Amino acid sequence: MRIGVVTFPGSLDDRDAARAVRSAGGEPVSLWHGDAGLHRVDAVVLPGGFSYGDYLRSGAMAARSPIMRAVSEAAGRGVPVLGVRNGFQVLTDAGLLRMLSSHIGRRVMPELRKAFAYEAKRFEGFKIGCYDAEDAGFFTAHRDNLSPATAHRRFGLTLNLNDDYEGGELRFPEYGPERYRPGAREALVFSGAHLHEVLPVTQGRRFVLLSFVFGDEPTGS
Repeated sequence: MRIGVVTFPGSLDDRDAARAVRSAGGEPVSLWHGDAGLHRVDAVVLPGGFSYGDYLRSGAMAARSPIMRAVSEAAGRGVPVLGVRNGFQVLTDAGLLRMLSSHIGRRVMPELRKAFAYEAKRFEGFKIGCYDAEDAGFFTAHRDNLSPATAHRRFGLTLNLNDDYEGGELRFPEYGPERYRPGAREALVFSGAHLHEVLPVTQGRRFVLLSFVFGDEPTGS
């Protein structure tokens, strides 16, 4: 998988990001903020590190770089984009998080309303997880909404970013032995109250976009 790593003036963590991509089995592709294209990458990382010196609204400045138009267009097509620290600020100012919420929300929210008569309205941010066969990547059985800080989580969302791995299925042990594995760019949505687990990945790496969905309930602090 080719992963683009964007460098802005003043970036410090681009080399670390490239090293992380390489250690995860990907091929890092260096992208300069003045580039107009993404060189056919499969995903993009915007690393942290004081872009533009981390002065006033550095994210707003970086968001106007030529590369960000290509990143925005790619994100609209479903290409995964990860922002780290200062890079997350760039994504925020570029409107990409709003675009991601809108794109996924248009598919998920109406289905929740239809299936559960529940008016879901927002996501609890987005995270990218990696389950690696080298350490038998898994998640033990748990519920997502047991603490005061997570009680607002009505539904969990897991969206597979790839399918070139073995194992890693989701299972809901209270309801039977069935295993669930969405295809690449397909999602599984389930109640945050359901006991669930991620079975060990036995070959390759499973990359997944994770979030939680809720309505007007107050969030914990």
